[in-house]
Amino acid sequence: MLNKDQLKTRMRDLLLYFDDEGITITDDTIHNQVLSDSDGHPLSSEELYNMVITQKLFVNGNPDRAWPSDWMGTSVDTLAGKLTT
Repeated sequence: MLNKDQLKTRMRDLLLYFDDEGITITDDTIHNQVLSDSDGHPLSSEELYNMVITQKLFVNGNPDRAWPSDWMGTSVDTLAGKLTT
């Protein structure tokens, strides 16, 4: 199972992949500073991020938890805590 710190590392790494604004990615980064729900691709960066993180949790044996409806407005630290505890 992924613990909170391991998940935060994976979340930060994935946010770096989507970051085209040169934002410094930390545990305090708010998801909507980097991700978008309408960035012109068949799947948005918001959807891709959600899918990849959900898959990482599943593959590592974490329980399936619903993402908070407001997760785009939360920090890496806050969301990781909600998905791992």
